[in-house]
Amino acid sequence: CFLRIRRPPRSTLFPYTTLFRSVDAWFDQIWGLTIDDNGTLYAADYFNRRIRTIVPATPVAIQQPVQLSETVDVDPGEVSLLAGSGTPGLADGEGSIASFVRPLDVVWDGGFVYVADETTIRKVDPVSGLVTTLVGTTESALVDSPISADVRLKSATGISSDGVNLYVTGSGRVRRVSLTTGATSTVATVPLVRDVVVGPDGYLYVAADT
Repeated sequence: CFLRIRRPPRSTLFPYTTLFRSVDAWFDQIWGLTIDDNGTLYAADYFNRRIRTIVPATPVAIQQPVQLSETVDVDPGEVSLLAGSGTPGLADGEGSIASFVRPLDVVWDGGFVYVADETTIRKVDPVSGLVTTLVGTTESALVDSPISADVRLKSATGISSDGVNLYVTGSGRVRRVSLTTGATSTVATVPLVRDVVVGPDGYLYVAADT
């Protein structure tokens, strides 16, 4: 099952809030999670090769310390398929017509969900489920270019946004991808880099296996 527990700022052990738990919806390794302005979650369901929409239940406070493995009976919320056929591939289209290779991470920006999908960055409309490819092809390589069609990615693992550009990690690089044009450049080389986030101070913070 999928369990989300939030610890409010300045809290030590409690209270916790369970947002979602379900015994009916099955996932196969959620590697990435993002949230929109209305509180809807979008999950990169890695081995199912799908992007799932999760509408959390009304938060229920737990008045004692809990472990992340502990389950609590709450309204389970709703899970639905946003996009993905479940068959590995690079196919654009709506909903289950689209295919993903390895959706590793997701980020919400400007009304769309962006997906780091191995050798591509995919853009998903949260209303229609329409999937389009922003940059990348099936070719695994590291090629920067101001022309989106010429960009090549390799092992994209993490993705973040500052509202103007996406920042993507993979194969020892942090790369900047324009949300509007797809123009891509390398901003940093970080061995074994896994993920990236844009801080409120404008700096990029990266997680790496070093």
